[in-house]
Amino acid sequence: MRYFIIFFIFCFYACGDVNNDGCTDIYAANYDVNASYDDGSCLYVACNDPYALNYNELSEVFQTYCQYIADVTFYLDVSGASYFDNLGVQFLDIYVEGSYVGTLQGNLGFSFIPDCDPPDPDAVNFSVQWDNNNAISNTSFTWTVRDGSDGFIYYQGTDLISSNDCLTLGLSNKKIQEYLSSK
Repeated sequence: MRYFIIFFIFCFYACGDVNNDGCTDIYAANYDVNASYDDGSCLYVACNDPYALNYNELSEVFQTYCQYIADVTFYLDVSGASYFDNLGVQFLDIYVEGSYVGTLQGNLGFSFIPDCDPPDPDAVNFSVQWDNNNAISNTSFTWTVRDGSDGFIYYQGTDLISSNDCLTLGLSNKKIQEYLSSK
């Protein structure tokens, strides 16, 4: 009986404590609820690109997931405004990736290139945001200029933008004519 009790006590302590290796950090992306021993496998969703919004230089292990933003200012130059004024187009709606972002007055042309910061109230100012798992800090986007009253498309383009950039897009009479003649 004595050996049985010793065997039972030995088995209780030796067999009862099974270590489940895994990540025990509750803030890690691969936290394992069942892990009782941290094996150093924790992964932290972070970004090691200093141009990203969610840059985290303190994280030691990365799953690259970066978020980016850039500013865009859209405006009409004087020749574009004259063209639309002669047509009687009062407002131009600007769409990015199919979503409305703002309206320009059809007869208000800029004789200079407006800045993104501070934003000019007569231009259309918006931000482009994107996520990228490969830490590529640029993206392309498609924009469309439509007549504010009947929806006619006067221009459509695709541009490349980089993180933290200020891209100014000016619409001139020349660009409008080139686009319309290509349709």
